[in-house]
Amino acid sequence: DSVNLNIAKSRSQIEEIDEDNLDVEMPVEMLGDTLRGIEQMRELVENLRDFTRLDRSKTAEFDINKGLHNVIYIARSVIPTHIEVIEEYGTLPKIECNASQLNQVFLNLINNASQSISAEQGTVTVRSSVEGNRIRVDVSDTGSGIAPDVLHHIFDNYYTTKSASEGTGLGLSIARSIVVEHGGEIKVSTELGKGSTFTVFLPTTLGGGKQGTE
Repeated sequence: DSVNLNIAKSRSQIEEIDEDNLDVEMPVEMLGDTLRGIEQMRELVENLRDFTRLDRSKTAEFDINKGLHNVIYIARSVIPTHIEVIEEYGTLPKIECNASQLNQVFLNLINNASQSISAEQGTVTVRSSVEGNRIRVDVSDTGSGIAPDVLHHIFDNYYTTKSASEGTGLGLSIARSIVVEHGGEIKVSTELGKGSTFTVFLPTTLGGGKQGTE
């Protein structure tokens, strides 16, 4: 449950080693890589903690922008490196919601967006804004788009175009149910060969009017 790491002390000890000495050059490089890896692990654990922190409660005041940032950090561990993830956040009011459930929605949309990109280069863009009395979150990709015969079924239970090892067909169905339970809706716009945008609308009236982060 608890791991104590004195990274600062280890780093200072490594920096004291004479890098001109060829006998220690390789160990210095290896230890440096190890320290960087430990710091990345620490940051990942912190984001995972934030991602799941409300599983033990029903609802709480939540900053959507912070949640999106944490979800994107976690998603990067499975998104191919040739896909760029762009974050564009507006100033949002905090809302009263089940943050863990909404995190599941955003994670599903971001993973789906990245999986739709088969080209050598691509982008997934996550935007947030306020429209009237609703928060709007767009997850856009430069992927293959969704065929018309598939589009009508994407929110159906157990419908999937993925292999059995990649999906069960429950992701978008559950995502829509979660959003609807929060008084919102999901919409999708798509164009074959150019990409898709899934848009989540959530009412600002679920919570107070305090401002979240930009």
